[in-house]
Amino acid sequence: MKRSFTVRQLALNAVLIAISTVLAGLAVNLGGNFKITFESLPVHIGALLFGPVDGMLIGGIATFIYQVLLKSQKNCALNRPGKLSLEQTLG
Repeated sequence: MKRSFTVRQLALNAVLIAISTVLAGLAVNLGGNFKITFESLPVHIGALLFGPVDGMLIGGIATFIYQVLLKSQKNCALNRPGKLSLEQTLG
């Protein structure tokens, strides 16, 4: 059986991915290994509406976007002025 996505389903998945990515960035760190986040809510909503495959895709893509876009900016050497200067970075 071939699975096909409707335009409505793709659009709602994209919105849920965006919401999950934003919610991942709004996590509250309590210190140590404890963190409160609500990034899984859009994943659960997508899984309940469209099934487990869509829930998995929403969670995977949202986490990938968060890790690539938001985490890479926080760890960039140019954003840590005491660690590395611009001249050292550019050569």
